[in-house]
Order: sequence, then structure tokens, then C-alpha cells
Amino acid sequence: MPINKRFVTTDMRIGERVLLARRRLALSQRDVAELVPMGPSALNRLERGLQSVSAETLARLARLLRVSSDYLLGLKDERGRPLKEEEEEEVSVA
Repeated sequence: MPINKRFVTTDMRIGERVLLARRRLALSQRDVAELVPMGPSALNRLERGLQSVSAETLARLARLLRVSSDYLLGLKDERGRPLKEEEEEEVSVA
């Protein structure tokens, strides 16, 4: 269900993109948590938008998930192109 971006926090966007990238690589939360490293419950909270992430952890996640930090932050799409304003208006939350 699409929701208006003004109600979406940056943490929710990061978490949603981490989840999508993790699933695309068929990695479990436990796998990612061990490799980053961070606790599995912390990763779960991050993916649900309930926890912030440090710049260092964001960079580690990006490297592991084979995406850019800008993608995880919602600044660029998966191909590295800047998002257009109309693409930022709505974010799907599964």
C-alpha cells in the first residue's frame, strides 16, 4: 500500500531498502547480522524502521548487499541514478 513520503522516516526508507537488497541476494537476517556485524534483533528493527543506523554500519551494509549508501538512503535508485521528485512522493510499504 503506497503511503505519502511525508509520513515516512528516513529510518523506514533505509530499512525497506536493506530488506529488499537482502532478499534479492537471498540472505537471511542472521547471515547479514553476522557479516556486518550487528545483532539479529537490531537488523530486524532496522528493517522495520524502528532503529537508526550509524554511517559505518550503513557503509558495511551497502558493501555486503552490493548497493550504494545513496541507494540505502533513498537518494539514488539501484542503478545509481538520482531519484526524481515524483518518484520520492510515494514509497511502498509491504
